[in-house]
Amino acid sequence: AREMLSDQPDLVHFHNYYLASFPYVAAFVKKKLRRPLIAQLHGYDNRSLRKWLYLPCLMALRYANKILYSYEPEREVYRKLGVLERAKKLPVPGVDPAIFGPLRRFPARRFLYVGRIPAPEAAHGEKSPYLLIQILKKLLHRSEEVGLDIVGDGPGLQQVRELVGSLGISGHVAFHGYVPNSDLPKYYHAAALTFSPIQVYDVDGWFDGSIQESLACGTPVAAFKASQSTPLRGTYGFLLSNDTEKAAAELHELLRRSEYMDEVALEGSKFVRENCSCDRVVSEIRKTVESVGCS
Repeated sequence: AREMLSDQPDLVHFHNYYLASFPYVAAFVKKKLRRPLIAQLHGYDNRSLRKWLYLPCLMALRYANKILYSYEPEREVYRKLGVLERAKKLPVPGVDPAIFGPLRRFPARRFLYVGRIPAPEAAHGEKSPYLLIQILKKLLHRSEEVGLDIVGDGPGLQQVRELVGSLGISGHVAFHGYVPNSDLPKYYHAAALTFSPIQVYDVDGWFDGSIQESLACGTPVAAFKASQSTPLRGTYGFLLSNDTEKAAAELHELLRRSEYMDEVALEGSKFVRENCSCDRVVSEIRKTVESVGCS
């Protein structure tokens, strides 16, 4: 608050309105600082408990001049709160089509995880490879040809290595550590399927960096279902069961239908490259800023 009073910004853009400090900051910006406020979604929580734990954050959205979101179920939240007219859907984080583009692929039967590796105690609700490794163990009972490439690092890297070793699948998992953004496409192009191990309502291309990057490269994508009633096929990807045995069976069947997976991914590639580019994100944010009186 002291810094904002000193700097006197023309506008405050609060990224991730589910942070505990948002209600205080939102009220301060509007009542004390008297500046426009843009609130942007970063992350989400599908648990019903969210409705109670984050209720102060949601109620504070009434202070926002504009709300930016990419996760479609949030739209219903805004409607119930009476702030839907201020909400604008925006892809997050966006992808650079000059780096991530489709190629003719001849992938091996290997899966890909790209992202941070959190510590096990912090993995709930975050993207992490822990459940994916358990699924791989089950899948190896059906096919010994499959493998997993893990790109990324983080505080849970050692625990993931230990988990892989304890399950006896070290020969099927390769750790590549941190990889520069410009080098990621070669991993996407070589994969049969990219995993974004988060529970989502759909794989629609609007949300999650590795989903957008993989689809832009024309590589199929899978995540986990937020609801067990959700079908396997999403808009541009696939939604697996959270049960490891069922997920392994679903993956085994998808690998047998690789041409079908590729068709879905190429549809997603076209959508992402046309609607979710970094240039498009910057342009839409600029329009939003100008719409609240800042230029």
